[in-house]
Amino acid sequence: MRVKRSLCFKEQFSHTVLQIAKDKKNAAREFKTSLNKVINNIPTFSYKYRQSYYHSDNTIRDMIYQGYTVVYKIDEEKELIEILEMFNKNLPKED
Repeated sequence: MRVKRSLCFKEQFSHTVLQIAKDKKNAAREFKTSLNKVINNIPTFSYKYRQSYYHSDNTIRDMIYQGYTVVYKIDEEKELIEILEMFNKNLPKED
């Protein structure tokens, strides 16, 4: 399976890393590197993380990482993991 990051996720991820970097640049680099490693490992055990609290679809999962929720969708037919979004404190961002 391959991992695809949505535009929404990329923007949220960049914003989060920039926010962390305002206080600690090294922590931001470490966060970025380690989260990317965890995301790239999702295909190994794609159902490891809980079914999404925010969606009723069993193929949409919530990965909790250092206080952030990373929401992803498993598409077995396309052999694809799509990283949909991320948000802080286990609460989705209000539109």
